Amino acid sequence: LQSRFGARQGNRDQNPVQHLAGCARMAISEGEVAVYDRQLRLWGVQAQQRLLKARVLIWGLEGNTVEVAKNLVLAGVSLVIRDHRLADQAAMSFNYFLRPEDIGKNRAECAAQRIQEMNPLCSVSALTSTPQAKLQEELKDFDFVLVGPAVLGWDM
Repeated sequence: LQSRFGARQGNRDQNPVQHLAGCARMAISEGEVAVYDRQLRLWGVQAQQRLLKARVLIWGLEGNTVEVAKNLVLAGVSLVIRDHRLADQAAMSFNYFLRPEDIGKNRAECAAQRIQEMNPLCSVSALTSTPQAKLQEELKDFDFVLVGPAVLGWDM
């Protein structure tokens, strides 16, 4: 069977550790296999390796981007959270990574720490600066960029 991610799927009951032992490019550790077992069985080793290598920028913590950040980090994707805005009561209503003690602090810094706690195998960091003139240069290190419209001043 060929998965939609292009990874060859074998026996789904096969132990992923045994399967990985036969892979020439064993880039997934046994600890990662234990954490990502379901995903490995679903979409295979190659797709999981691509997820583990991916660099994603989530720019602006809003309702949908908060949920995406949670799902990506649980899947093993390393994230950079960027938001220059401060946490307030309104942000706490949709961002479950913020706490009352975060009001007045940078959203990205507060949330990145808690997102990181969900999966210590990933790297989650925060950027707090406002966009620079050379935006293309800032984004070149990322495989994927997700932008929340409100961070750009667009109210929906």
